[in-house]
This record gives sequence, structure tokens and C-alpha cells, in this order.
Amino acid sequence: MMRLRFLTYLLVTLVAVRCAAATESDGDTAQMQRLQAARQLLGAGKSDKAVQTEIDPVIKYYEEKYSRESRKVYCARSSVETLAYLLEAASKNDEAVAIEPEWAMAYFMKAYALIDLGRISEARKNLTRAIELSPSNSQYLSEMAHLYQSEKNWAESQKLFIRAEECARTYSPDEDKVRELTRALRGQGYNLVEMGKLDEAEAKYRECLELNRNDRSAQDELKYIKTRKDSVKTNEH
Repeated sequence: MMRLRFLTYLLVTLVAVRCAAATESDGDTAQMQRLQAARQLLGAGKSDKAVQTEIDPVIKYYEEKYSRESRKVYCARSSVETLAYLLEAASKNDEAVAIEPEWAMAYFMKAYALIDLGRISEARKNLTRAIELSPSNSQYLSEMAHLYQSEKNWAESQKLFIRAEECARTYSPDEDKVRELTRALRGQGYNLVEMGKLDEAEAKYRECLELNRNDRSAQDELKYIKTRKDSVKTNEH
């Protein structure tokens, strides 16, 4: 349920970005509508249908649209993110263009669906593509970090969650910043618990509560950490 709510937030953000765009083609607008339809299918538990009938056509549309584009293509949610990508490309003497978020979002949504279908290897490939298009998107980084977490690769997961935190602070839209930032912090906290670094984990969860005092997940994890610490003290005596 939490993952589905998170997907809804992303789509709301995309609608806002799309509505704020100065110009758009009918084809691009249709892709946003497809992603909204895909979200409904995912919510109904029809992940396979969402991929086949809605998400894959969006990916195909953008792959064909930019098949002859010689510049590096990025997808961005804000002017700050756009500028960062273009400046990074310029520093390498590369030419780049930043477009609206739908293409990267399609890859992300496909990965989301594939995870539900248990096709983790395919999900990872699609997440990788989403991150290639939007390397500073905190949500995509956190989802990849979560995949590493599911494999108990705490160290690699931690690196990505730290990067996700940095990107949330710098690039996430204001309306999504707290949610994306706390997601990255909770992910770090979970890894730190698994690595036995309880004090550091506690600090991450307390930071979440400073950002959102109603963060139930952080509250529950702090209770768990207290139980772990109390158990250690009991055993020492």
C-alpha cells in the first residue's frame, strides 16, 4: 500500500509539471494519460496488463521519438534539476537536452510492476534506465537502494540511499521534498540497524521525525531500536 501511495505522489507531481509546461505535443500528453491509466491498473493488482497495454507503449513512443537524437537526453522534474544536468553535460563538452519526466517515469513504473510480478532482474534493468535518464531523481535512487536491501546488500544500498538523500535535499520539488527525504533517511536507518549501528540508525529516524512528526514508520523503528538496546543491556547484566 505504501509503495502504491508513493506512485500516486509521483504521478501527481508529473501532472503538475506537465500543466506548467509552456508547450507540449498531443503525443506527449497522451503518454501522461497512459501512465495515469497504468497507475489505475497497478492499483487494481493488474501489473502485467499495466505493462503490456499502457507502460510499454509509452516507452516505445519515447524510444522512437528520440531514436535519432544525437544529444544526451535527460528527464527532469524541475528547472533546478534541468540546469544541473545541462551543466554536467557542458562540463564534459557534451551536448544534452532535458525533457519532461514521462519517459523515465515509464521505466520506473515498469520496474515497479515487475517487482510485484517477482521479475527482479528485469525490474533492475528498467530502474537502471530510469536512473540513466534522471540520475538525480531521489525516488528512483531509493527504489534501486531498496532492491539492494532486499538482497541484504546493505553497503551498496546505503550508498544509494545516501545519494537519494542528497538529491532530495537539492533537486526534489518542494511538494515532494519531505516525503522523498524521509524515504531516503528511513532506508539508511534500516541498513544501519542491520549492520548493528544502532546509534547511527536512531539518529536517522529521529531526523525523519524532525521533518515529519507523524512518520509512523520512523516511530516504529525507534521503538524496535530501543528494544534491541534494552536487550543488550539486560544480557550485559
